[in-house]
Amino acid sequence: APAPAPAPVAPAVASPAPPAPGLDALVAEVVTAVRSALAARPVSVDNRVARGAALPRCSPASLRSALAGLLQGLAAVITPATGILVRAERKPVLLRGRDGSEVKRDFLMIALTHAGGLGEPEQQQVLKGVFPGPLGAAHRLVREMGGFMRFAPLPGGALETRVFLPA
Repeated sequence: APAPAPAPVAPAVASPAPPAPGLDALVAEVVTAVRSALAARPVSVDNRVARGAALPRCSPASLRSALAGLLQGLAAVITPATGILVRAERKPVLLRGRDGSEVKRDFLMIALTHAGGLGEPEQQQVLKGVFPGPLGAAHRLVREMGGFMRFAPLPGGALETRVFLPA
């Protein structure tokens, strides 16, 4: 008896890659990962990043580490039993070169608003890259990703820690 003909094989169709998670999903993932550090003080995180917001132009793994360091570091220094509000927006930034030239670049600003906790001396230590612990490590990662950090005092004693990453 002749061997049965092999069944036709359907051509392999590459399934489309799942969409890359947005910044909102990445922030939610990091909050879950650092939950114990937040719970120890009890610090809550309010993720107000727009659903599906685009990720900045940097390694998602580095961004995850930097955000984890920021949240852990801030949780350790802010007033216990308060919250951190996280939001993001695109910002055009005017960069000045050493030669006085100016160039406008788009950055993604991730803003973490919290109840004080970092005085002027500590803010300067963070910006100089000499602050110890997760906050200092986060600043170094932000620099490696081509970004920078700033602190903005807000009315009522609150402080906004702003991370700027290439958009």
